[in-house]
Amino acid sequence: MGSRTRLVMLVVLVSVALGFWRSGWAAEPTSFLEQMVAEERDREQALEAERLQLQPFTLEYGGWYRFSFFWFEEPGLGFIPSNDVSLRNQDFRLWLSANLEDIHYVYARFRLGLVDFSRGDSFDGNDEDTEGVNLDMGYYRLDVTRALKRYCGVPSPVSLQVQVGRQYFNVGTGLVYSRIDDGAQMFLAAPLWNLNLFLSDSIRSEDDVDRSIPFPERSRRFFSGAQFTWKGIDQHEPYVFWVLQNSHNRDNVFFQDFKYDSQYAGVGSHGQLVLPGLRYYGEAIWEWGRSSPTWVPSGLEEIEAFAADAGLDYYFDCRTKPRVGVEYAFGSGDKDRMSPTNTVGGNLAGTDDTNFLYFGFINTGYAIAARLSNLQFVRLGGSFRPCEGNPVLDHLELGANLFWYWKDQRTGGISDFRANLADEEVGKELDIFLHWQVLSDLAFSVRFGTFYPGDAYSQDTDRSFLATSVTYSF
Repeated sequence: MGSRTRLVMLVVLVSVALGFWRSGWAAEPTSFLEQMVAEERDREQALEAERLQLQPFTLEYGGWYRFSFFWFEEPGLGFIPSNDVSLRNQDFRLWLSANLEDIHYVYARFRLGLVDFSRGDSFDGNDEDTEGVNLDMGYYRLDVTRALKRYCGVPSPVSLQVQVGRQYFNVGTGLVYSRIDDGAQMFLAAPLWNLNLFLSDSIRSEDDVDRSIPFPERSRRFFSGAQFTWKGIDQHEPYVFWVLQNSHNRDNVFFQDFKYDSQYAGVGSHGQLVLPGLRYYGEAIWEWGRSSPTWVPSGLEEIEAFAADAGLDYYFDCRTKPRVGVEYAFGSGDKDRMSPTNTVGGNLAGTDDTNFLYFGFINTGYAIAARLSNLQFVRLGGSFRPCEGNPVLDHLELGANLFWYWKDQRTGGISDFRANLADEEVGKELDIFLHWQVLSDLAFSVRFGTFYPGDAYSQDTDRSFLATSVTYSF
């Protein structure tokens, strides 16, 4: 393990350890995808809170309609021409739930989408595409503890729930694994600890992270794992997790195998530091396993990779609710990989694969939207509510994030193929955003970012990204 990796591990582990000086943590969504995930999570939590606990059976339904407009610049490289892409997206979701005696719970959510590109802008030649109607989520949950007490008269000191179906899976900060997949989860909860165990299988119709496989529009990956969270420290939640990922792609060709089997072990914590309002988070991840090298029909190489994410947020206790934050994230790279995700153009035979490959999400900026593979960045950001107390604009929030990016291995590639030079400096980006909860059932957002390429790019053309959306919930 190199000196840089050891230094990054030390920084993250120290930041986690410092959290135990004193003791709630709440992540503020700072990207379009994070905002969507947070909104869906909040809807489910609100649905749980509104259930009529005293009735033996309840049936509820609802949904939302979101209209979004996207525009972004695609600079060219070599024979690939530059292009400005614009599209409109309509997203309609309808959910329903049934609860029996607070023991049996069923939830289903269906999605219908329409993507409408401006003429000639689509990537596959199809400027209009309807998606669905699809089962977005659908699961059954059994509260085993309540069932044993009600039907058998057997009390239990811990809470046990089992959930089966298409559902949301997440470990830690969501970097390693954060997806909607098919599978099962078991939740154990006690006063001082929580334990989550899961088995899942990727949805077949989703795109695979490896775009070089024969059929990349079909994902076949199996996941399993566990997370243990300790709740016995005031205002702190340290945790450890383990995740196993196995690829089941059988469409190998005579000159190339596409195997990538990985395991992840993580340790982290989030909570409050010495000052009220000063909150921290930190996570360190080790990855190991075996992967297929590029242009080799058989044989596997060892995976030895590392990632980390740590940050501080300070929430001021004053009018307009200002917040400032700083974050550092690191994902190890491989010096001989052209692509951090693909097998073809990936790790060379006879060398360890030191590239960090993951199946979750981290905000790396609107415009570059790079993966945290062979990448490290520092983010400074903040937000505030300038019209707090105004009857119309009270829930309007403005914010910004400034990113600086570097490669871990200067000769390795990142997920943006335009960074084609052997240089560590990737560039910087400025993002601004506006969130406005107009009414309880109506929300509006604008997100804009510009990426400024560094010396890793042979073409230093700036590029921007714009997204606006209106969401009506019912």
